[in-house]
Amino acid sequence: MSEKPVPITQQGKNYATLFWRLMLSYYRCETGSFWLIQFLMGASVLLGLIWLLGIIAGVNHLHDANYLQQYGVTVLADFFNQPVPVWLSLLSLAGIASALLLYASFEVGVRSAIRYQKHLIARSLNIVSEDKDFLWVQAFPGSPRSQLNRIIKLGVQLTGLVARRISRVFIPLITFIIAFVALIKLDGQLLFYILPLTVAYIVVLYFINRHAARIQVKLAELMGPVQNKLTHLIDSTLRQDTNKKPQNYLQDIEATQYHEFANLRYQRRLAEVHVSWLNTLFLVLASAVLVLVFKYVKAEASINWLNLILFLVALRYAASGLQQLSAATVGFSRFLPETEKVMRLLHLPAAKVQPQQIQGTIFCLMADNRVEQFELSYLMNLYPEHEAVVLDDLIESDQRTVQHYLKKTENALVVSNRPRQFINRVKQHQESIAAVLLCNGGERQCVTDVQQFLDTFDPDGFSRAAQMDDLDIET
Repeated sequence: MSEKPVPITQQGKNYATLFWRLMLSYYRCETGSFWLIQFLMGASVLLGLIWLLGIIAGVNHLHDANYLQQYGVTVLADFFNQPVPVWLSLLSLAGIASALLLYASFEVGVRSAIRYQKHLIARSLNIVSEDKDFLWVQAFPGSPRSQLNRIIKLGVQLTGLVARRISRVFIPLITFIIAFVALIKLDGQLLFYILPLTVAYIVVLYFINRHAARIQVKLAELMGPVQNKLTHLIDSTLRQDTNKKPQNYLQDIEATQYHEFANLRYQRRLAEVHVSWLNTLFLVLASAVLVLVFKYVKAEASINWLNLILFLVALRYAASGLQQLSAATVGFSRFLPETEKVMRLLHLPAAKVQPQQIQGTIFCLMADNRVEQFELSYLMNLYPEHEAVVLDDLIESDQRTVQHYLKKTENALVVSNRPRQFINRVKQHQESIAAVLLCNGGERQCVTDVQQFLDTFDPDGFSRAAQMDDLDIET
């Protein structure tokens, strides 16, 4: 059954809450690196601006040696009155330093993200080990082991990647604001003509972000079934229990939904490509609007070329800042489901497990590839009056072992993870069973009518946890 769409206001609230939690978590862990990244990026932008404006001023100075006098800044005039190789070398050094500082900010960001990922792994494991009420099991549907594997092996990696990108949005945001103010000061009327394009840009960016988030959710839902079907196809081929021609394998591959899965992964990769073409399209259309304005609106007015050049520089910096902001938001949306799982584990609700009152023997089927001790402890927390035991441990000898155990144990909790074995044992001991419990992580279904369970239960259709050996880690 498909879930109901979340209202836009609730989506915004969820995004904001997750963004705040992630940013606060990263900042507390990597405060020094965060501010170092801001300094390096800010210095890079400033030196790059000095280089660009310096070149513009230098070219104008070569054309008119007296034009700088009108600004009353003697330092600029003295600087450009030096030999051309001198001031050009200094400006070039500023440009090179800008590039080096930008590179250094990436290096610091990568190292910081790796440290943050290790911190998240350690904190996640601490939470799980210290959670005596097993709240983390109830927080996630599906196999607890598989969910924890996915969080540690994939979610933490993507959360670190998102944190690194988010840590780099503040300087572009400041750059965009300053450039936008400069555009207003230089020619507010000219900026007004570009405003509809800006609104259209924001609307399209919103849909790109939403599409990226939905693609990631679909991928997470589809990955397990596709991998399981491919594993079954490989196993059947290796066992040579079929005699298929190559063209028949194409039909089997289609049945695994591999085409849909691969197409979703491709669409996920296209999310940032969409942002790139959107930014390019915005600059092209904005430039075309400027030309049309000068042709039809300001045709009679004389053109202040220096003012126009500065306007284009400010527009370029504003667009660059907007591009970096949009790329970060798309990255956040792409990996939102995995990041949300990590933050959910780190912010478990302060709630206690409510014990369940059922008298008599309970047979429990778990959606997992093996039954762990922590799962038995979790069940005994739910049913404190019961004694949990794994069905496999009881049937190692013969059938009489199970019967003997059920007779001597008043409140037995027999646990299995094998649907067919489970259904056979329930049939054999139906008269001794008070309830059947189906556990899929934090999701539980308790059936007290054992006969109804036998009539309706489908062992092959029971949700089994997907193996986590082949995680979808493409970023």
